[in-house]
Amino acid sequence: MAEDEISRNRERLPSVRTGAVILLATTILSGLAGCSSSGNKSPAGVAAGRVCDSSLDAKAAASLDRISGVSTYDELPGKNDFGEPNKFSLARATAHLGTTLSQRTKCTGYRASDDSGYPLLDITFRRTSYYTNKSNLSRYERSYHTFYPIGLYADTGKRDSASLYFSCPAKQKNAPKYVTARMYTASDQLAVSDTSKARMTILNSAARSMARALGCSSESGLPANVPSGTLG
Repeated sequence: MAEDEISRNRERLPSVRTGAVILLATTILSGLAGCSSSGNKSPAGVAAGRVCDSSLDAKAAASLDRISGVSTYDELPGKNDFGEPNKFSLARATAHLGTTLSQRTKCTGYRASDDSGYPLLDITFRRTSYYTNKSNLSRYERSYHTFYPIGLYADTGKRDSASLYFSCPAKQKNAPKYVTARMYTASDQLAVSDTSKARMTILNSAARSMARALGCSSESGLPANVPSGTLG
C-alpha cells in the first residue's frame, strides 16, 4: 500500500514542488533586488540533521548525505487535505499515530538540488497490533532481505525499503502496543549502491526520536548504534 501511495505522490508532486520552486525563485530575486552585491545568501534546503523535524542524529545525517550524494534537502511543501503542513512534525505524528491517515505521520524528503518530484526518502509511522517475524517469511523472501537485531524486528530490502517494529505501549486503552516505522527510497535518487546499513541507520534514528516523543524509549529496544545486518 505504501508503494502505491508513493506512486500516486510521484504523479502529483512535481507540480507541487515546481510551484514551490517558482515561489522560492521569486523570493530570492526579490531579496537580491534589495541587497548589495556583497550580501551573502544561504543555499537552498536544510542540512540532513534538520530533516524530519530534526529526528536524525549525527550518524543518520551522515548516512543520508552518503547515500544521496548531496548535503541539503527539502521536505514536501504545502498543506494536506486536513489543512495541516505536509512538512513532518513529531508532535503531529504522535497525535495521529493511531489513524490510517499516513500523510499526518510521514516525512517525505528530497535532495534540494532535485526537481523530479521523486522522493529521496519517505518515512511512515503507525501503530499495529502485530509485528513481522523472520520465521514467517519464505526462503525466497528472506533471500533479498538483510536483517538487523534491533527492536522487535528490522530489515531492509535490496534497494528501496527498510522497516522496523518496536514495542511502545499506548496510554489509550485497547490501543495497539507496537509501532512500525517504514522507509522507502526512490532508487534513482541514490548515489551509491550499498545502502542497507545506511538506510537502517536513518530509519532507526527517526524511530528512536518517535519513541522518545511517545515516552517509550526504554521499551523500544532501539540502540544508539545499529549493529551489522545478516543476509537472508
